[in-house]
Amino acid sequence: MPAVIEFHDSTAMSCEDCDGDVILRLAPAILHRSAGKPGFDAGDAFSISVEVKLHRGVISVPFVELPVDLTDGCLTVGK
Repeated sequence: MPAVIEFHDSTAMSCEDCDGDVILRLAPAILHRSAGKPGFDAGDAFSISVEVKLHRGVISVPFVELPVDLTDGCLTVGK
């Protein structure tokens, strides 16, 4: 079943630049699974710990303090 990580309602434990990649650790993160479109359609939600690696990522606005509960934000993928 398709799944997505929902950054809202997750807790960012760390966010660091590691050899040109950005490593974001969420504990917990909200994982939403759905037979339809995950993140939009009805389905199941789970709390899990994840490490998100953003290849050649850039931190444009660093976190002021960690850990922090995420309620909103922006992640831009691509140019």
